[in-house]
Amino acid sequence: MKKTIFKNIVCSVLFVALIIGSLSVASFVAVPKSNSKEAGMKDATARGIISEPQNTIDAVFVGDSEVYRSIMPLKIFEDYGITSYVCSTPAQKLFYSKELLEATFKSQNPKYIFLETNCFFTEFTVSQLIENHAENIFPILRYHTNIKTVLKNILKNGFNFDQIFAQTDYSSEINDKGYRLSLKVRGRKSQKDHMAFSKEREPISDNNIKYIKKINEYCKINGAELIFLSIPSTQNYNYKKHNSISDLAEQLGVKYVDMNLAQKEVKVNWKKDTYDKGDHMNYYGAQKVSAYLGKYLFETDSFQDKRNDPAFSGWNNAVKNFYVELEEAKQRRKEIRKNKKLKKLQQFLAAEDAD
Repeated sequence: MKKTIFKNIVCSVLFVALIIGSLSVASFVAVPKSNSKEAGMKDATARGIISEPQNTIDAVFVGDSEVYRSIMPLKIFEDYGITSYVCSTPAQKLFYSKELLEATFKSQNPKYIFLETNCFFTEFTVSQLIENHAENIFPILRYHTNIKTVLKNILKNGFNFDQIFAQTDYSSEINDKGYRLSLKVRGRKSQKDHMAFSKEREPISDNNIKYIKKINEYCKINGAELIFLSIPSTQNYNYKKHNSISDLAEQLGVKYVDMNLAQKEVKVNWKKDTYDKGDHMNYYGAQKVSAYLGKYLFETDSFQDKRNDPAFSGWNNAVKNFYVELEEAKQRRKEIRKNKKLKKLQQFLAAEDAD
């Protein structure tokens, strides 16, 4: 009886060890060997900070799409010589915000972490949290589709041990430092004040408060100051949310920058500065948001101007490359508009001919 029990325990342990071993090997194979999107890296733009030279980033912006559509690190550098990076993803959950910060502090030592507060009202489930933890332990769960690419390469080129088990090379830099350009203009029709005063509070869930506190403590441990940031958005912000965020900021001893209440300083034109009716900034709105935040960082008197520092010549080159990309994007947009007008004209003439 004892032998049978012992045998079953040994078999169970060996089975679990085999599963863990298989997942570990598969994870090593599946993990992208480069931090580029082409190599299969998840959220390559947000994670591009890992390719920045060690301890060269002054400030980091974390959050959802409000961040990567509104904050242009290259403009902040061009204006003030301050380096920053945008670590944002669509509908970002706070546990993922913390994960991105953990990746950041492995190679960077930023003085300020700006946490965009729209995440405070984005709920997540326990199962999503568990799934994320599991993916961190066994990356194969996150990058399982990469196995297909590996198998295709084996079938095409044969088994190459050095390629399959190659070490990672995360040196692929993101030129725009996490910002995503949009030239589309789609303004907000309603002129109703989205920040009309109220004494009410929009509730923040206990799970989110728990992770906000974790992020705050993590920043303190790593010598960075956490700042709550609300980017202008008529669809995502109101005074109820402002009150709740202000209460939490006071409770945690954290600064709170609500740009929705700084209309005189930011001067957002809701008819021209967004691309989706007042939700996200377009390029023209992002310029204003970035100018405001650049001035905010400059006035902290925490940073040296790096624009003439040879060690940061790559940033000056990135600024030049961005303007080339910008002009190309503007030209493409003109061509699209031209083609649309031509198509409408052709349709009109065709309708006249039919008559």
